[in-house]
Amino acid sequence: MANRFEFLGTGADSEALGLKMYMTHFTEAPRTSTFLWDTGLPVIERKTVTAGKSYQFLMNSDSPDAEEFSPGDEMLGQAGAVEEGTITVDKYIVVSKFIPQDQMKISHFDVISRAAKSHKNIIDRRYDKRIFTVGCLAARDAAVTKNGLTVHSGGNVVTRSGATVQAAYPSSSIGAANFRADLRTLGLNQDIDNIDPENRYLWIPPYMRQVIQYDNTAQVFSEDYIDGENKQQKRQITLLEGYKIVGFPNISSQGGPFPNENFTSESLSKYNGNFTIGATTGTPVALALSGGADGSAAIGLLTFESVQNFFIYQQAKLGWLMGSYVLCGAGKLNPWCAGSIEVIA
Repeated sequence: MANRFEFLGTGADSEALGLKMYMTHFTEAPRTSTFLWDTGLPVIERKTVTAGKSYQFLMNSDSPDAEEFSPGDEMLGQAGAVEEGTITVDKYIVVSKFIPQDQMKISHFDVISRAAKSHKNIIDRRYDKRIFTVGCLAARDAAVTKNGLTVHSGGNVVTRSGATVQAAYPSSSIGAANFRADLRTLGLNQDIDNIDPENRYLWIPPYMRQVIQYDNTAQVFSEDYIDGENKQQKRQITLLEGYKIVGFPNISSQGGPFPNENFTSESLSKYNGNFTIGATTGTPVALALSGGADGSAAIGLLTFESVQNFFIYQQAKLGWLMGSYVLCGAGKLNPWCAGSIEVIA
């Protein structure tokens, strides 16, 4: 038997001197998308600002009923009230990396463009989560009165008891029926509050999308009822009980923006809230946001500086500092435009 000439070998490894070649394949696992941060739907009031630490918005109260009047009597005027709210600007949100010069020289792939895109996406996802939190908290807001007059009736929350979301809405026709019944109740409550039925948008997490697939009434997927907008085999659900389903964001415990945990770590209290299953409030399984005819929206978003990137060479450190930042702030605006369905204990 001939002796092998191990020209790539070192010791027991016959390929030790071989080169690891770069196949130019540089990818990243899928991350959660953004659903509210960059939406063009009329469910967020957006305003670009240049000064000020907070911004006031006003809400007019209902007026007293019309009175009968006899000519010759004196009109004294009726009661009225205006309520204010404010939206504050947050601190800068920043994502950054320092790239040493030797690493830049040695690297055989482009790290800059990858990092820049990643930084923007991280900021987008952070604010998407904040906006979902604000929306779910707005749905919990109570009614407000002033001078004995109703300013607004608050948000709308429909609850269903269950030890877990899966117990309240099992993956079966029962779960689908439960969810549809609760969505109809939410729709009724918003009808009573005079919310425009043509501008109701809904976000539900992927599990609830699966639950709806078990509907066995033919009303959700039959063209006799839905005119082809929902397709069961394509897992396509765009219209349900009068709500336009916009997206299926992951829950926060799975890296998404849809809140299902107890948020306490945000420095600003407006982004904190308990979304675990409790006695009176619980875990949201649907968030409904609407746009009012007068421009009202559940959420307000102020922007001083949109997402921007920078790339700076620091000679004293022999490297580049690159990053992205944004200066903005979100807050509850008109709670009557928000509704949710929550699982409570």
